[in-house]
Amino acid sequence: MCDLLRALSLVTCAAVLLGHSAALPLHASPAAEDPLAGVRPCETEHYRVLLAGDAERVQDYARLVEAARRGFEKELGRRARFEPGRKITLRLYPDRDAWEQGMTHEQVFALPVADYVHYEPRNETVYAYGEPEQHFTRKMLLYGLFQQFHLRCKPKHQDLTQEWYLTGMADVLSTHTWNGEDLVLGARRLLSHEDRASTAVGREVLPKLAGNELSVESLSDWDLRWALTAFLMYGEDGAYRKGFEKLALGKRGSMLLGRDYLSNLGDPQIITAQLHTWLEAQAGALTPEMGSWRQVGGVLHAAVDPGSAFAVALAPPDSKRIEAQHGDRGPSACGLVLDWFGPKDCLLALRHDDILRVLHVQGREVLEIGVFDLAGKRAGRTLLSAELEGEEVHLRLGDERLHTYDSHSRRLGLAVQTLEASFERVGWE
Repeated sequence: MCDLLRALSLVTCAAVLLGHSAALPLHASPAAEDPLAGVRPCETEHYRVLLAGDAERVQDYARLVEAARRGFEKELGRRARFEPGRKITLRLYPDRDAWEQGMTHEQVFALPVADYVHYEPRNETVYAYGEPEQHFTRKMLLYGLFQQFHLRCKPKHQDLTQEWYLTGMADVLSTHTWNGEDLVLGARRLLSHEDRASTAVGREVLPKLAGNELSVESLSDWDLRWALTAFLMYGEDGAYRKGFEKLALGKRGSMLLGRDYLSNLGDPQIITAQLHTWLEAQAGALTPEMGSWRQVGGVLHAAVDPGSAFAVALAPPDSKRIEAQHGDRGPSACGLVLDWFGPKDCLLALRHDDILRVLHVQGREVLEIGVFDLAGKRAGRTLLSAELEGEEVHLRLGDERLHTYDSHSRRLGLAVQTLEASFERVGWE
């Protein structure tokens, strides 16, 4: 798992090393054909959105970028200046080659280390690439959009866009949930490979705060930047946010190094100790063990891999309780992991329509050890939960305990049997 976290972190690090375009003469490269040349832009009140895709996907992004503008204004308490009739252009390409070709066509040259997204102040265009339905693609587009929003608020800050506190804010706010209508900026993700706190802890970035140095070198670690920025924005019930934003968006931020920055907010030793505690508490998300998992808004969607019987996502090892509600009804059964040693030794509680079955998987055998008819149960009591107590696990529907089973592994999670299903109101502790 640590290897996966490191790989994901490296991807994120590459994505955020975003400089302004290199100062190359306009004749440095022959004009390439723009891969989006035949795409008709979708114009909103403030933006021009270009991406290859069906009308529904284009409209989804059009709603997303306007929701992001409103969200940035609400988060920062500032309004960006938009000139009448002049709109920001957002160009989303399918892959890196098309992304580079599109920028070359417009004589825009990102730094060689840049990846996934580039904001070009000269023509006020955000260039990004990736599969439109992926969370990471939307995140990168929102990252570039925040850079543009910030410069519209503070035009004199053009030379500060790569400072850790501004790139950190872009990263924190672009981590989001989106269901097509409602956008939540700075949202915690439910899956470990998308949860920044889990990534930061998994990569062991906390030791880089040893001695409270916060050197330029340590702040070059993108996960450390995210952790520090997220804590100063949301930690300790927002105690540091006003001072942090005053420095980040005011006049003095560029003159302060990491430790000096914290000294203006309080005692650096106390702040970093609080950061350690906060980050450890924030870390912990569902780890996909089998199948394909993704989050859309607050809903988790899971699909069983071909040739497999289940899709499973496990809660953090120290979790004592997990709960979830069956999403849209479908052909698959879904529910909870009550005990887990592996796909050939586990206990699952799976619901399909009004029938809940408890299955004990042993090797190739699947034994049905419990069946519950939920027909006639009170409609509001649809939240299925499992709670560990000693070497037992209590299975409940709402506040009604259905049964108690032996628990040996003390691992809880979510499970889907065949095909695909979704979960709402997912939580664990």
